Amino acid sequence: MTHPPSDQGDFLLDPATATSIANRGLSLQLGTTTLSEMDAEATALEVQLRLFLGAGVPEDEEKAAEQRREVQALLSSVPGGTDVAVASWTRVRAMARALRRHIEQYTERNSSRGLQLSSDGRDAHLTADGWAGTRGRTTTPVTTGEGAAV
Repeated sequence: MTHPPSDQGDFLLDPATATSIANRGLSLQLGTTTLSEMDAEATALEVQLRLFLGAGVPEDEEKAAEQRREVQALLSSVPGGTDVAVASWTRVRAMARALRRHIEQYTERNSSRGLQLSSDGRDAHLTADGWAGTRGRTTTPVTTGEGAAV
């Protein structure tokens, strides 16, 4: 399923990609990550946060407005001060945590709208007497008489 193009260019709302980006942001270590690496992660997180900002907020308008303010403050903040590395690292981690929350809210809301089974070939199709899948067909044993399987 594809989503219509948004004002974010060619980026699509993809929870798996966004989760990967958030996890990368949270995995950065202070002292072993360069400022350019942190800036690159911050840019990726900003793009994903902007995408999920509208889609991944709670249905409660008050909570949604509070989360929007929090994200807007993160997006508009510029790391500075005496220790830019610590400020950048802290900002990246805060954005990654906010993104994870929005992804979770987005997935919860969309999974409750209609669960669909994967169309992937590994899924077995149930039949009246067993299941059939890519590895063949299996029948459910039928018992007759004294509990013997036929």
